[in-house]
Amino acid sequence: MSGGLADMLAEAAARTRFDAAPADVRERAEFLVADVLATGVSGGARRDVTAMRRAAGTGDGASTLIGEGRGVPASSAAYCNALGVAAEQLQDGHRLAKGHPASHLVPVLLALGEESGADGDAFMSAMLAGYELGVRIGIAMGGTPAGVHDIGTWALVGAAAAGAHLVSGGESSVIRSAIRIAASAPQAFDAETVFRGRSASHLALASACQSAVMATYAALAGFDAEEDVLERHWLAHTAAHFDWSAIPTSLNPDGSWKEYLITGGYIKIHPACAHLHGAIDAAVSLLGGERIDPDEVDNVVVETYSGAAAFDDAEPVDDLRARFSLPYVVASALANGRLDEASIPEGGIDDSAAAGLAKRVRVSANAEMDGGYPAGRPAMIEVHLLSGRTLRGEWSVPRGDGPLALLDPEVRSKPRRLLEASVGEELADGLLAEVAALARGDSLAPLSAELRRVRLG
Repeated sequence: MSGGLADMLAEAAARTRFDAAPADVRERAEFLVADVLATGVSGGARRDVTAMRRAAGTGDGASTLIGEGRGVPASSAAYCNALGVAAEQLQDGHRLAKGHPASHLVPVLLALGEESGADGDAFMSAMLAGYELGVRIGIAMGGTPAGVHDIGTWALVGAAAAGAHLVSGGESSVIRSAIRIAASAPQAFDAETVFRGRSASHLALASACQSAVMATYAALAGFDAEEDVLERHWLAHTAAHFDWSAIPTSLNPDGSWKEYLITGGYIKIHPACAHLHGAIDAAVSLLGGERIDPDEVDNVVVETYSGAAAFDDAEPVDDLRARFSLPYVVASALANGRLDEASIPEGGIDDSAAAGLAKRVRVSANAEMDGGYPAGRPAMIEVHLLSGRTLRGEWSVPRGDGPLALLDPEVRSKPRRLLEASVGEELADGLLAEVAALARGDSLAPLSAELRRVRLG
């Protein structure tokens, strides 16, 4: 079926219009724009991200370099503005697709939207089209090959399609070319660099966003790649167990999406690898709103699925590696009664109570729980106190994950909390108000003006 996959996806994307989507879909898409902006601003204040942003944010252009108050070319803006989005492990994701769609889309669409003078209808339609397209590829892929991280794989193709949707007004031929061009140069970022908390992981999302912008430009200029490049070349290098049938069966006979998958994504409230969130929620749930004195704990036992149990480093040396340490995040949640954006500050591990308790956390893989992923992220925790008492907690689907995510007050308030902590209440109000206006169809220009006021680092 030569060219079939790119043609099929491009046609569905071209039919996507934000104002025709159900209310819950529009609400989730608007929230994700605010969420990605907030995580990017929060992570953008990190010292390493600030240094890289200032080194890479060169040239003059119409797209805002967030944090510096000036404009650069769209490709530079997308790269630099994406640097901080995943830096604190607060980025969005989609559990079944195993990746982070909106985190790729928002930096790309902001940069291209400012450059092209887009309005909210065009921006949000492209956002929804790119999300739905990318997630379907991700689900059909069945994950990535061993050692390859998901960032820059299917979500890059989705972002390229979204960029083409934005700049072409939803022209299917341009979207199709952008898909093929993105697919002709697959990225395969080292999973261990990410999972071991190395700072080069910040570059994975950034380079994917820049590549999506360039694929958009190329498609608009008339470039193209082989018709079957997506299924023949790209999937051969990025997919674990690709199931072609998952794509056509997710579409209506007229080529439109059969259902919207955006409401099945997740919003993180814990600054940690998504694999660890079931265990974190289990730890918080057993506390009942209280906290545990680490000196009263003999040991902690964590059982979870194999993919999460692999993150068993009990002595992380800095905050990046702490975000990928199941013993540390569970210990911090138990010692502090929570694990949120304020729990793991940039720099060294300075919470001695959590660090000490982490050494007494024992992690093991439970084979029966392996069947619970990716339907959930199952975990069980037992806290054995020196008094002889045992506290037990279990969790399956993490908070913030799925259609009911925005009913959780902590999820709903996340963008405002992050923005207020980074830029203050007044500017946070302005940014969120303009995101809401964008979702109503207004111009992107007022949001751009608010972004120019942001100063980071």
